[in-house]
Amino acid sequence: MKVLLINDFIECGGAELQTRREMDTLKSHGDDVLFLSFDPKNTQIDNNINIKINHTFIAKVYNKLFVNHFLKRKIKKIISSYNPDYIHINNIFACPITVYSAVKKYNAVQTIRDYGAVCSKTTCIFDDFSECTGYKFNSCKKCLKKKGFKAKFKQCSFKRINKFKFKAIKKFICPSEELTEKCKKNGYDIVCINNPFDFKKIAVKEKEILEKRIYLYYGMIEKTKGVMRLIEAFDTFSNGKDNVELHFIGKVVPEEEQLFNDAISNKDNIKYLGYMKNDYVLEKLKEVYCVVVPSLWIENYPNTVLEPMANKTLVIGSNRGGIKGMIKNDNLLFNILDINDVVAKLDYTYNLEKEDYFSIVNSNYKKIEENNTTDKYYERLSALLKSISK
Repeated sequence: MKVLLINDFIECGGAELQTRREMDTLKSHGDDVLFLSFDPKNTQIDNNINIKINHTFIAKVYNKLFVNHFLKRKIKKIISSYNPDYIHINNIFACPITVYSAVKKYNAVQTIRDYGAVCSKTTCIFDDFSECTGYKFNSCKKCLKKKGFKAKFKQCSFKRINKFKFKAIKKFICPSEELTEKCKKNGYDIVCINNPFDFKKIAVKEKEILEKRIYLYYGMIEKTKGVMRLIEAFDTFSNGKDNVELHFIGKVVPEEEQLFNDAISNKDNIKYLGYMKNDYVLEKLKEVYCVVVPSLWIENYPNTVLEPMANKTLVIGSNRGGIKGMIKNDNLLFNILDINDVVAKLDYTYNLEKEDYFSIVNSNYKKIEENNTTDKYYERLSALLKSISK
C-alpha cells in the first residue's frame, strides 16, 4: 500500500520519533511511504518532502484560523502526484485547517498525540492541577477567562480547527487507552493502537545495578512536566545518600531556563546533561537505575515510560493519564501534587531488593516485547487502514 505521512516537524519530540518509526515499519513491510512535513529547519530524511512555511507572528495566526490556499494547492499537488491509498496525519499545529481542507476527500486517519484533542490549553488540567474531563463537559471559556489574549485565541482556533478536523478524518487513533476513552466521550470516532518500540535499536541485556544509582528525567524541561517538584522531592530523598544522582536530559523551555538553573545550582548530585538524540538516550539508559516521569499535565503514551521498560530499566511516574495505564503498579506511581508521596516512591525504588527490581523490570519488558513490537503495530495499523476504505 502507498501511505502519505504528514507531520509538522521531522525531529522535535515523541510524536516525530513515532512518525519516523512508523515510516521505517511500513517500509520494512514492503509498503511505499512518503513523509510530508512543514519543518522550518534544514533537517532532511529519505522519502521526505518538506515545505517551509512562513513562521512570522501574523502568518502563524492566519494559518491557525484560515485556509492558506497557496499552501493547499501545493499539498494537493503532492497528494495528486503521489496518489496514496491512505493518508496518516500526526501533529499539524502549524497549518491545521489547510491540511484538513486538502485531505478531506481521501482516506485520511489521524493519530492523537496529546490531550490537545479535548483541551484548547493541551494540558487538560485546571489551575489547581486537577484533571479536566474535556471540552464537552466543562466550559473552556470559564477556564480561560483570566488568561489573556493568547488563551482566548487558542480557544477560538480550537473550535474552528475541530470543524475542519471532523469533516476530513475518517478515523482517529490514540496510543493510550485513557485518552482514547476521553476522546470517545468528547465525540471522536477513535480506536486505541499502542505506540511501537523498535527493538532493533537496542541490544537488551540483563541490567547491572551499579553502586552509584542514577535517576533520570528526560524530555522537555518545564514546570508542567513536574520538573521543579521532582527537584524538590529529590533534595529530600537524597539527603544522607551519597550514592544517588539525578540527571536531566532535554531542551529547557527558554522562559524557564533561569528558574531551572537556579533550582539545580550548587547541587552536586543533580546534573544537566543537555539535549541528546534518542539513540544516545537509549544508550544512556543502560547505566540508569530508574527513570522518573513526574508530569503535572496529562500525558498520552509517553516514550519516556515505553523506552525504559523496553531497556529493562525501572520507571516511576505520576498517577495521571497514560502514565498510570502503562506502569500499572501503585508502588511505582505517585501523586505529583504531594511531594511526600514522590519522596516515598523514590525511597521505595531505592530500597528494592535486587530480586524485586529484576522481577519488575523483566515483567515490564515481557509486556512490551509482546504488545509493542513494530510487527504488532503494523498488523493493527494496516487492518485499520484497510477497514476505512471499505
